[in-house]
Amino acid sequence: MVKVQKRTLKQMGFVAALVAIPICHFLVFYVFINGSTILLAFKNADNVFTFDNFEFLFDYFCSSDSTLLEALINTLKFFVLGLIMFPVSLLFSYFLYKKIFLYKYFQIVFFLPSIISAMVMVTLYKNILNGPVSELWAKIFNMENAPLFFDSTKYALRSIMVYTIWTGLAGNMVIFNGTMARLPTEILESGKIDGVGFWREFAQLVVPLIWPTLSTLLLMSFIGIFTASGPILLFTQGEYGTYTISYWIYEYTVVLQNYNYAAAVGVFFTVVGLPIIFGAKYLLNKLDKNIEY
Repeated sequence: MVKVQKRTLKQMGFVAALVAIPICHFLVFYVFINGSTILLAFKNADNVFTFDNFEFLFDYFCSSDSTLLEALINTLKFFVLGLIMFPVSLLFSYFLYKKIFLYKYFQIVFFLPSIISAMVMVTLYKNILNGPVSELWAKIFNMENAPLFFDSTKYALRSIMVYTIWTGLAGNMVIFNGTMARLPTEILESGKIDGVGFWREFAQLVVPLIWPTLSTLLLMSFIGIFTASGPILLFTQGEYGTYTISYWIYEYTVVLQNYNYAAAVGVFFTVVGLPIIFGAKYLLNKLDKNIEY
């Protein structure tokens, strides 16, 4: 009986040691970090509780030269771009799943940017655009001087968004291809017997079967609605009208070291984003068919 009790105590101690690590991680890196951030939003530089950060936030929003308003608009542009690219990446994944002509070549084209370092990709992209593409652009539009795409308010943000489209396709495609690979072949074969074509198979069979994965990724997109951004730091450092909320907070914390104001901005957009996230979750759950593959 005593041996059984000792063994039980050892098992309990072993389980407690395993559980203690994730619990400590949760308390330190989630509860403490987020709690401290929320408290910082209601403090000034002298560590005194105040609402001045939020008052300054609303006043700054209304000013004509507000970089925060510019950051919000650009962030929403990247978010909408992500939503547009979501069905595009799904469609390309289906093409690769069906092994279309040159599908292996397209796999390399789409997946290579996600493997190579972001610094290398950004440097390559900037040199291509500011080099041969810039010269070709000037000849096509009869311009005296070739434009520098990342040193112009007219082109900088658009150029970064094009880069985001190119490098952002592969992220969801990896998940989509893995999900489609698990689809039961007998269902697709029965569809072919019934005369289901390429597009009907995609819309009426594949999409409903992988809907749990689609809804999860869509929900994650809405969760990151105010953090949607491109590699602004590597391209322009927020210049030429390319501020996003993520880079704006980075600048205020790392460069200006105004942690209180940056925390207030983070808390404000978190509160604004909560109803959007729960609304998106509600709508996605309404469309869920409880099918898992």
